[in-house]
Amino acid sequence: QVDDVAFALPAGAVSEPITTDNAIAIVRVVEHQGSLYTLDNRRLAVFQSAGLPAIPIQRLSLSDPAVMREFLLKFNPVNAGQNIVIKQNASARGAAEAVLRQYGKIK
Repeated sequence: QVDDVAFALPAGAVSEPITTDNAIAIVRVVEHQGSLYTLDNRRLAVFQSAGLPAIPIQRLSLSDPAVMREFLLKFNPVNAGQNIVIKQNASARGAAEAVLRQYGKIK
């Protein structure tokens, strides 16, 4: 799915980012210890794969309890957050890290 949507973005098949079940939304980011982290890895991967010159973001505050809960649930960065890992479930993390090691993306 990520590749299908990424292919459609540059062609204009996906219009402005909106939040529905079948469209791409703005990528939500938070600042943590001086670095920005996304709450939406799949959306970020779609925009990056599409090769767009800019990615629409919405910066959220960790002082919002709901945002903090979501961040703590999702925050488990690979390579200090330099790599996006998209997996079906938490049990697939080891396999994803093995692939990143194989291609020299992480140690």
